[in-house]
Amino acid sequence: MNDRQAELTASDKELWEWIPTGEFRLPSATIQTTFKTRVQSFLKLYQKTPSENSDGFSSPEKLEYLSSFILDRLVPAVEWKLHGQSLDSVLVPWCGSPDKKFVLILNVPHSGNAGILRHWAAEHGFRVIDPPNLSGLLKSSDDVWFKQFENSNSCWVLPNLERLYLRHEAGLRIIQRFFRMLLAGELGFGVVGCSSWAWSFFRHAMGIFAPISMVAKPFDSSKLAQWLGAMACGTSRRKILFRQSDNGRMVLSSESSGSANKDKTVDPDPFFRDLAAFSYGIPGVALAYWRASLQAEPDTLDLEKNTDETTSGQSTNHSTVWVKPWINIEKPDLPKNVGRHHAFILHSLLLHDMLDMDMLKKLLPVPYPQIGQTLYDLSDNGVIEFVDDQWRVSPKGYPVARGFLKTEGFLTDDFS
Repeated sequence: MNDRQAELTASDKELWEWIPTGEFRLPSATIQTTFKTRVQSFLKLYQKTPSENSDGFSSPEKLEYLSSFILDRLVPAVEWKLHGQSLDSVLVPWCGSPDKKFVLILNVPHSGNAGILRHWAAEHGFRVIDPPNLSGLLKSSDDVWFKQFENSNSCWVLPNLERLYLRHEAGLRIIQRFFRMLLAGELGFGVVGCSSWAWSFFRHAMGIFAPISMVAKPFDSSKLAQWLGAMACGTSRRKILFRQSDNGRMVLSSESSGSANKDKTVDPDPFFRDLAAFSYGIPGVALAYWRASLQAEPDTLDLEKNTDETTSGQSTNHSTVWVKPWINIEKPDLPKNVGRHHAFILHSLLLHDMLDMDMLKKLLPVPYPQIGQTLYDLSDNGVIEFVDDQWRVSPKGYPVARGFLKTEGFLTDDFS
């Protein structure tokens, strides 16, 4: 285990907290923070732009986005297996003496909960139940899939329940049989992971109720600062300073994951309050916007050097990464010709996590050519992305898609 992994593991219990779904609360102060940020932006229009060397920072227009190599080192992909142990306090006691037939772990899009659950199951040696191929959900026979539950005398784990149905007249058969057998005690006892959007559909369309349901507590500004600081701490032997590009203010440093940041009296930078509120406290969404905010001066960021020579000739043992002000970060937007067909596709993707174009054609009352054009429009605007030969709502596009569907009156998950 490297230093970064050790740091993340040590702080895991503080970062990933599992709470009953009824206790879910989004990061607060959204309106106040947004208003304050906009006022500050307006006032800056009448302030003199600082010179390149006046306070040791460069003019924003001279900054460049980081290379993919540097960006992946500063903000690497999340290793969800490092957070599997966070589920122990919730699930291990239940697996020892289950008084209910199943426990539900809800997975908010891009929260990583499904990945964490899968790694938790592997760590404890529990059988992981994977759903059949989507095309198999429309076939008549499902006996083979249910044989996985036979002779089960220990806990099983099904991380992705949303992949066990299609919102189609022939696509609900397996999920209906699954719930019927599960509630009758015919499948033994297990842990069910499910997309928060799919579970909302199951509750409203099928009247399903989970006796125990848990979800990861949203990341507030303090948690985001601690988590992102821990990610950067193993980048190099040098300290990384993250400073806001328009005024030089310190936003974060790679030492922010240390004891100072864990002091609850420390107030995170306003950037993280905006980030937490806009991302709904979802780690994967916040991570995508954090990556999009980072810049550097041309040819100055070298994470391997021990020292830097400043303009005054003094040596430093840190590197500076510049953070765009929150209001200047580019965010996906809906196509100008947005209509109900865009809403239908976005809703289907969120209900099923991800789908290919052929499956969308089977599920939606939208002409095939229009489906293709709509996918192109949404992808071109950054609202959706193509992953593993399927379409899904992108991390950066999720807040936009969710707000749009809620405005249009579509069924959403319960976390708003």
